[in-house]
Amino acid sequence: MNSHRIYDYITEILAFSGGTFQFKSSVFQKTSKFCTANPLDVHHILSKNFSNYPRGNAFREIFDILGDGFSNTDGDIWQFHHNTIMSLFKSPSFHTLLEETIWNKVEKGLMPVLEYVSKQEVEIDLQDIFQRFAFDTICLLLFDSDPKSMSRDFPCIPCEKALSEIEEAILHRYILPPRFWKIQNVLGMGHEKKLSNAWETVDEFIYKCLAEKRKEFSKLNSGTEEEEFRLSTAFLRSYKGQSGSSGDQNKFLRDTLLNLLVAGRDTNSSTLSWLFYLLSKNPMVVNKIFEELQTQLKGKDIHAIELNKLVYLHGALCESLRLFPPVPFQIKTPSQPDVLPSGQRVDHNTSIILSFYSMGRMKSIWGEDCMEFKPERWISVGGGINHQPSYKFPAFNAGPRTCLGKHMSFTQMKIVAATIIYHYHVDIVEGQLVFPSDSIILKMKNGLRARLTKRSESLGLEKIGGSLRRRRVCRSVEGRRKRSVRDRRVLFLVCLAAVIGGVMVFRSAVVVVDVPVKTTGVTGDKHLCSVAVSSDERRKNVAVRLLVAGLRGWYTTGDNSRWWLWIRLVWQGEKTEEAGGLFSLSVESLLNKGDRKKVKKEKTRCNIMVLEFKSGDLDVTGWVIDP
Repeated sequence: MNSHRIYDYITEILAFSGGTFQFKSSVFQKTSKFCTANPLDVHHILSKNFSNYPRGNAFREIFDILGDGFSNTDGDIWQFHHNTIMSLFKSPSFHTLLEETIWNKVEKGLMPVLEYVSKQEVEIDLQDIFQRFAFDTICLLLFDSDPKSMSRDFPCIPCEKALSEIEEAILHRYILPPRFWKIQNVLGMGHEKKLSNAWETVDEFIYKCLAEKRKEFSKLNSGTEEEEFRLSTAFLRSYKGQSGSSGDQNKFLRDTLLNLLVAGRDTNSSTLSWLFYLLSKNPMVVNKIFEELQTQLKGKDIHAIELNKLVYLHGALCESLRLFPPVPFQIKTPSQPDVLPSGQRVDHNTSIILSFYSMGRMKSIWGEDCMEFKPERWISVGGGINHQPSYKFPAFNAGPRTCLGKHMSFTQMKIVAATIIYHYHVDIVEGQLVFPSDSIILKMKNGLRARLTKRSESLGLEKIGGSLRRRRVCRSVEGRRKRSVRDRRVLFLVCLAAVIGGVMVFRSAVVVVDVPVKTTGVTGDKHLCSVAVSSDERRKNVAVRLLVAGLRGWYTTGDNSRWWLWIRLVWQGEKTEEAGGLFSLSVESLLNKGDRKKVKKEKTRCNIMVLEFKSGDLDVTGWVIDP
């Protein structure tokens, strides 16, 4: 009953039971399960008694695809990974390379795609956008190679898709008894078959990139330094002669790069997806982030932003990480018997589930307002960032295994979030179901569909008080007064259209289609839009132009014949039955290609053409009547 909301269900159990819960084991199972959201338990396991809670053989069996990577090993191998990666990530040259790579990808990949979809007025999956951006960025850093998955045609990159399939299969290994998934693995069935195929795809991608980098590396003179710092050659140089437990240097480097590839792609895209979901529920937070960006930039280009001064955006990202941590849980097993601070006795037969997801939603940890999205809780009295201890906020793990890429993650997430918020209004499509997928990473099951409107083409939300968006959100008295004036105008037009419609209702058939508005420009407070429609009977194009801000309409046709136009403005939220069925295609493509599959329905003996589309914050419905 609660499989679709498993994380929330566990949180409710933990909140009811005081933060810890013992699962009853069946008589056939030797192991027991203990779930905790107690910060003291987390601190004890991840920091204070770290050596007693290694990854262990059971963990390595589940994550066997990661091999001898840093997230899958213990002892000397893990220590080597930790020291080497930390030294590379702390290098000033790496920080310079990181920001240059992200900004270049924003300029050449992200912005062209967002510009295209906003002009076409089509829906996009923000989660897919963030995954593609993160995948391209981490590949550029690790391999000096751009897969170019972030492009207007949204190509299918086999390796990128394979990573998602791997994460889903690993979650099922967590859930199912080991014997069951091991039998599936031998027989090549179910998720194990998907995992095997995805494994081959990922290996093919990484080994191909490695071979190319080794050729470049072999050409370098060992006695000279490179002109520019490259992370790929730095790894080849640092890991030279290291072979891990397999004795294969190439495989050991492959394991390392795969671990970094997974960490760099999924955690950032997950956090950004949930951030924009939360922002859609809290529009005032968006306004504050935008004001923070305006205050710092003062008309300059977005590239001039100083990331360390984006305190409010940092707080919003931390709130997203608190409520939706990319890694929602972690399982630990002690090598020696132990007693946790909560009083629970554990041994090598106990699987301890650390529920990071539940910790972010505990009143005992974050107060009575723990379910509210409040970036202010991360801002100190002096206006700086209010840092929280990792055992209270374990989004980046805690103790010796604290994520080494924390700074890298915040850099990428701030740049991407700031760029989008500064340039676009993001409207999340209403009515979609947003919930976590079956994966070890807290991603959205069905993505996050949204529409983007360029701020320069909006009705001036940030400059004109009482704008349409703010009126819709705040429902201010001034907004209601202005709408009432418009309603009186609309009433007159409704009556006029009813009279004309009654006279003309039994005329020849026309096709009824749903099309989007194409914005042609903004002049002062007048929002000009245009849309083209076609009558099946006459086979002629009719250009209908709408002056939305003035609530007036005029008409033009190819042969200058007379057409009537009625425009009705409907506030979003008050009329939703028509809002979900809008086609995302350009009018030109509908007319030129003659794609009749896009036709919604036909009405016989009726010459009233119905247009339904969106313009900024409004749903605009127009009836064009042929007299």
